[in-house]
Amino acid sequence: MALFSSNKKPTRAQPARRRRTDDAGDSSSRGSFGANSQNHYRRGRTIAASSYTRTKSNSEKIHGDYSPREKVHRLNNLRRRIAAVLLCVGVGAIILSALIWSFTATVLVTFSNVDTLPERDKYEVAIQDYLEKNPTERLRFNLNDAHLTEFVSKEHPEVARITQKGFAGFASSEFAVELRSPVVSWQVGRTQYYVDKDGVSFSHNVFANPEVIIVDNSGVEHTTGTAIASARFLSFVGRTVAIAQQNGLAVSQVAIPAGTSRQVELSVQGVEYPFILSIDRSPGEQVEDSVRSLQYFQREGRTPAYVDVRVKGRVFFRE
Repeated sequence: MALFSSNKKPTRAQPARRRRTDDAGDSSSRGSFGANSQNHYRRGRTIAASSYTRTKSNSEKIHGDYSPREKVHRLNNLRRRIAAVLLCVGVGAIILSALIWSFTATVLVTFSNVDTLPERDKYEVAIQDYLEKNPTERLRFNLNDAHLTEFVSKEHPEVARITQKGFAGFASSEFAVELRSPVVSWQVGRTQYYVDKDGVSFSHNVFANPEVIIVDNSGVEHTTGTAIASARFLSFVGRTVAIAQQNGLAVSQVAIPAGTSRQVELSVQGVEYPFILSIDRSPGEQVEDSVRSLQYFQREGRTPAYVDVRVKGRVFFRE
């Protein structure tokens, strides 16, 4: 019996290894499990999160079920979009209101240096013509007063300056028109011409007629429809009279000597002799020479027949 007995102690049965519930021996099943990436375990994710991720797309489409955090995020995005839209609408409304407020559809003309208002319809029409040719300048902040004055003065030379005054009603702007004030007048036939202090000639005068008159003794015959004098000559006469008045010389008459059209004789109140000036020399310099000559003859007690200041640095006279 001893021979057939064993000295080894009976061993405990080993537990069976864990096996997959599915068919582990099926090689095709193992291959499909490895190929399907959705069945892989992802670190950091729980079973609940995985199940929620898988069912989220279907839930959004069917029930609109969002987590509290996603709801807050979506509400914040919606709030930002609404705020951006409202901001754009507000800025657009402000810009549109400013453009409407500054737009000029109608024109109101006033006069800055005239007590009695002359006919203003023609000036309003001229301003409207300018705005039609320059539509962008209907906005008051974009209007160029200098260009507007230049445009209107070509048709109406009596206009010295046009200044935009501002808002005059809904889509209406006020414009102040400054008219030229004459310093000398010159009448040929039935036409009366005027010259202001800047030497600009014009024919429409709303002020009182000036006391200084140009007497034409040149003997030049004027043809109907032609200019009585060049713009340079009229400019010289107007500037000379204005500068003489600024220097205390009260000019009473401007005469054109016989046989010439490039000289003038300036008659001053209280002075018995005239001053001969040339349009080829600066009127300011000739007026200064005339004032110094007058002071000299008054100190010396002499009375010449005339004083010629046409040459720079020289004074010619005859007693």
